[in-house]
Amino acid sequence: MMFVITKNTNTNLICTLQEKVTITSPYYLFVFTNDVTDVSVTFLQSNISTHQERYDEFILTETSGTINYSSGTIELLPLGSWTYKIYEQASSTNLIEANAGNLLEIGMAKVIGTNESYSTYNGQDITYKVHERNQ
Repeated sequence: MMFVITKNTNTNLICTLQEKVTITSPYYLFVFTNDVTDVSVTFLQSNISTHQERYDEFILTETSGTINYSSGTIELLPLGSWTYKIYEQASSTNLIEANAGNLLEIGMAKVIGTNESYSTYNGQDITYKVHERNQ
């Protein structure tokens, strides 16, 4: 599974966890670890799916403003590739990975900026140098 998260926006994270859940009404602990810096961001989020037998849905709010780890409002820096883990747990307050319950899913996430720029053709002349064989 690959999540794409855009800076300073809300992102719906959709996955399938229910087939691995072992406790009734679990809380979900998310751990995002940057693949370059190895820095982790841990947060809690509620499952908002209306069809949990089919899929699970969580809202992640990526912000440069006020952070609330208990409700999925976080900042993921730097941009780029992250590895995520989702755990089930009985606690509604635990933010420590070692104290979490069963690991339900591991995946990748890509965090992108809001003003991504791409190289595009702008009408300039293109000249190719061709080497000719002497006769």
